[in-house]
Amino acid sequence: MQFFAFLKKGRSYFCSAALSSCILGSTLAQTTILRSEPLLKPKQSYQVQPIMNPDQITSLAQTAKDAAPWTWWIHFQNIDPKQESARPVADLRADQPGPDWHAITVPGPITKVPGYRSGQAVVYYRKAFYLPAGFQSPLALQLGIIDDRDIAWLNGCRIGFSGQWDGLVAQAYDRRRIYVPEPECLRKDQVNVLVIQVRGSARDSIGLIKGKVQTGPIVQIYKEYLLPPMLEIALQAMYFIAGLYFLLFFMRRMRDRENLFFGLFAVEFAIYQFLRTQIKTELDFPLLIAKRVEYVLLFSGVPFLYYFFRYYFRTEFRWVKYWDRILWVVNAIIGISLGVVLFIDDPGLWWQVQAKIVQPTWLVFFCGIFIILFYHVGKKDRDAFYMLLGILALSAGVVLDTLTSHEVINLPPTLSYFFVVFLLGLAAILSNRFVRLHEVNAELSTNLEKKVQLRTRQLEESHDELRRARDALWSEMELARKLQEILIPPKPVLPGYEIACFIEPAAGVGGDYYDVIHVNGKSWIVIGDVSGHGVSAGLVMMMVQTSIHTVIQQNPAASTSDLLSIVNKVIYANVNLLGEALYVTITVLAVIDQQHFCFSGLHQDILIYRANEDRVEVRETDGMWLGLMADIRADLDIREIKLNTHDVVVLYTDGVTEARARDGSFYSDQKLLKLLAEFGRLGAPEIKEKLLHSLRNFDSDDDVTFLILKKIEL
Repeated sequence: MQFFAFLKKGRSYFCSAALSSCILGSTLAQTTILRSEPLLKPKQSYQVQPIMNPDQITSLAQTAKDAAPWTWWIHFQNIDPKQESARPVADLRADQPGPDWHAITVPGPITKVPGYRSGQAVVYYRKAFYLPAGFQSPLALQLGIIDDRDIAWLNGCRIGFSGQWDGLVAQAYDRRRIYVPEPECLRKDQVNVLVIQVRGSARDSIGLIKGKVQTGPIVQIYKEYLLPPMLEIALQAMYFIAGLYFLLFFMRRMRDRENLFFGLFAVEFAIYQFLRTQIKTELDFPLLIAKRVEYVLLFSGVPFLYYFFRYYFRTEFRWVKYWDRILWVVNAIIGISLGVVLFIDDPGLWWQVQAKIVQPTWLVFFCGIFIILFYHVGKKDRDAFYMLLGILALSAGVVLDTLTSHEVINLPPTLSYFFVVFLLGLAAILSNRFVRLHEVNAELSTNLEKKVQLRTRQLEESHDELRRARDALWSEMELARKLQEILIPPKPVLPGYEIACFIEPAAGVGGDYYDVIHVNGKSWIVIGDVSGHGVSAGLVMMMVQTSIHTVIQQNPAASTSDLLSIVNKVIYANVNLLGEALYVTITVLAVIDQQHFCFSGLHQDILIYRANEDRVEVRETDGMWLGLMADIRADLDIREIKLNTHDVVVLYTDGVTEARARDGSFYSDQKLLKLLAEFGRLGAPEIKEKLLHSLRNFDSDDDVTFLILKKIEL
């Protein structure tokens, strides 16, 4: 995942910064002595793009409007990209890559470039740019969306790749590339040569197609990269909840099919728009599965929208009835197209089906929608008028996204924003309904009995609305609780040990967390506690769990301190985005062998029952809580534990020791130590039952979590 790869790389940057700066400083000093005049002169026309201020984001794109001199080149024959990127360039005014290189606009299509052949499998891009000396921020290169897979080289160093180069299906053609070169790969006060080796997908499309192509500080690049998807997800959550509301309303009144179709449309639109964001790539969604779901939702969305209008107005106009018959054929075509997506693993074919078959059918559905709306607008139906305004905005979004997908224009996805206007149109309709209720109320003002009946009906409808909103909220809470249950292993296993565990959140969603993870033959044990409890604490807990799994999957050899340092950066950034004063106490143990563990992180003390000595040993944890500081590496150390056969380890959260009896006394650490000393010779499940029995007369306002490990004979 690009974002977590950036965090992983960041931990080593500062360690090598001093050595790199010394080497670069020596090189630059020698260069300054040998050079009789500055490399970069004002008011010159350069074929090497000068980056005047690397501490700010600078565009590397070149469009036809930029005119000569060209700074992007493309090559259609096989070359050695490493060797080409390592070739030095001395003159900023003349970058001559060779006669087989052709000038090109970036981003943009390559089909009209001399030398291009239809079905071209591999191409090479080249860009030379000058970096001045003295900039401070680590640099990142954002290369936009590349079809389909690529390997990027800078000054002879491979700085990143996307997709499996020899994969049989498309790999990454909708992923925005961000690569972070190591400091030693950059040439300060010199020309840097970037070469990108690109292999296309099954579609007749290849290269740096669209998106921003720029360089700048890592933090600014990632902030610009992640903020729009976060805003998109906020909108999509609103669509998703609105869709669930309509589906619940349909379940209550199944004769109102318009609620069913609009609910399906809103829910699938929210999921579709989420799959269009770059967040799915950061979560490592498999491209083939994500694209299959995306195309299924795309193909069925417009029909659902049409049938919402059809059943909302229940038009008996004869042209609408004729249109219904035409749509049977259109629906059959869409059904066949869905079969292609579901049973053929070829995203290139899916795109062709979408562009040449499905999108033309949308015209039929939209024509039907406009026939219905114009018919009812002509009958002075205010609902139809407001819906017409909304559907016009939605149609504009569909047209812009369609033109973007056909590469006619180069815009980010806009449909989500136009959908907001559509929802506002529906809100106006609901307001219009309330206005009509008031008009009816005025007409019935002379009849007290009817007026009371009307008010009673309005109160009942308001009560139903509140109840549905409450049910929707509880559904969201239940979903979050179930998601936590999925993330926390109910019966963890560790070879050579007997394990018993328990977790009980104070609210429906808790902030406690434990885990036993096995990756590449190495095992990890984690226990943590997010400050507070409830939805916010549960959300941060899921962030911690996801971050830990991601780092371990990408670097199974990471130490416990390195793992917590990387996870802290993620939690610190995300907690600041949430605007919550939350932090995480956590301890991570890594299994060295059957007897030895190493651990890091500040949490509750680790209790160890030594069977040979019949005593309880208390091992203090040390470090810094996660989420309070951006960098906690200096506060982390690594400690070790050795266990003999029948030794017992107890990990727990403060919800255990801070549970209160009716008289106000705490359960306390001393009581837990005494219990372990008394029952430490029992098995882990029996110790768990003894502890739960001991806690039965104590109530806790916090989440209660503990994990018991007993070393057994193999």
